Amino acid sequence: MKQTLDGQPLIQDESVENLLTTRPATEADYEFALKTHHDAYEEVVTPNFGWNEAEQDDFFRKSWSPATYQIILADGTEVGYCNVEYEGDHLLLDELVISPKFEGKGIGTKILKQIIQRAITENKLLRLQVLKNNDAKRLYDRSGFKEIKEEETDTHYKMIFDPNLEV
Repeated sequence: MKQTLDGQPLIQDESVENLLTTRPATEADYEFALKTHHDAYEEVVTPNFGWNEAEQDDFFRKSWSPATYQIILADGTEVGYCNVEYEGDHLLLDELVISPKFEGKGIGTKILKQIIQRAITENKLLRLQVLKNNDAKRLYDRSGFKEIKEEETDTHYKMIFDPNLEV
């Protein structure tokens, strides 16, 4: 059974450029998260499946649950969202989405480092899946995730971070 994390903010990271924080999502965040989803995914989804806005709206609507999502803020501005859940004996990084307007600023890297630190602290494996043509794969590789070859599909890599292995 999936369990949400404890609802506490994932990060409080002050850096030279940004004060990064997360807060629990609310129903009022739906439109922001939907737009961010579309902006971030259209480029990587289209080559694999084509882009159908109505289908993407439906896909997002079915997965959106404010109870499990966190909104990512940089200097108080909403820049993305993430969803990390307990799933059995591991953590699942279900979504880490940064608006393309804010990509390349290290925000995703900082958020991922905090999620990895949580996995290390709790001594839990951290799993995710990523579209094969998604540039985020490089971030996961750099961060110590390994591909699970036997679970790979035509379109997605399945990856795992093991806190017991040295990165």
